[in-house]
Amino acid sequence: MRRREVLGLAVLAILALAAAQAVLAADKACDPNYDNFGKAFVAKYCLGCHTSAKTGKDRMGAPKKTNFDAPADIKKAKADIVKMTIAKPAMPPMDPKPTDDEKAKLKAWLDCEYSQGRD
Repeated sequence: MRRREVLGLAVLAILALAAAQAVLAADKACDPNYDNFGKAFVAKYCLGCHTSAKTGKDRMGAPKKTNFDAPADIKKAKADIVKMTIAKPAMPPMDPKPTDDEKAKLKAWLDCEYSQGRD
């Protein structure tokens, strides 16, 4: 390889490394995040009905395909979760209900971890 080609590859490698570090830093910037808030919130308030492990009457009216078993499921339903839990609170339909602080953390978590462009 010529010196110019090696230099070009080195520059590309440095740029790729910088981009990867920026993505990692952005992922760490979400607080609350799935691990320190979302997983427990979903377990407490959602998985009583919204899980693929439940069927029929055990789902208590939850739509068959609306499950929150994994972060990818939550990401797909983000808009509906915000609407149904925060904007026009209908979920969860039974007590206990999330506190205002939990709702604020829910919104912050969903907006940060599941914003457009973040995967």
